Amino acid sequence: MTALNKAATALYGAYRLARLDPDGMKYFDDSPHGFWHSFAAAVVVLPLFIGTMLTRWINLPDTVNGWRYVSIELIAYVIAWTAFPVIMVLVVRAMDREQFYIRGIVAYNWAAVLQNLVYMPVAILSLSGVAGIEPLALIILFLVMFYTWFVIKTALQLSPLLAWSIVALDLIISMVLSFWADALIAA
Repeated sequence: MTALNKAATALYGAYRLARLDPDGMKYFDDSPHGFWHSFAAAVVVLPLFIGTMLTRWINLPDTVNGWRYVSIELIAYVIAWTAFPVIMVLVVRAMDREQFYIRGIVAYNWAAVLQNLVYMPVAILSLSGVAGIEPLALIILFLVMFYTWFVIKTALQLSPLLAWSIVALDLIISMVLSFWADALIAA
């Protein structure tokens, strides 16, 4: 099976999970190779991220150095794709779910493609100054969080409350990273 076929199969699994079908987990390669391959999802999402980054760039003051901005944003992007899996090593140990770690990260990474396909266009519209987009952005953010909850709950076989705690952890990681990047850009 080619890398493209593997990615398509994983994206189909993510789609099935988005339909709240736990059988979507069957479409993920939960081997160590599949774990590393799931980070190809970051490459799939990269064009949307670049679109968001460029839209944000347009609205920044002229005093912000372009190379600095791009460097910080790209470093933050890489950290965003790696921080959660690294922290989750400790979390799954504490929850006695180590046996589900690889499949959890694989499902999480491929699900991020669908999340970004839905959320990033709305973020771009919001950054572009489109009036009245904020309520839609909030609704989509909630749907993305609910989807993440379902993926985590299903992949790690967790109770609903524990799965929500991981979604909250994911949100905190994202917020800290965003504040850090913004502080560096403004410095």
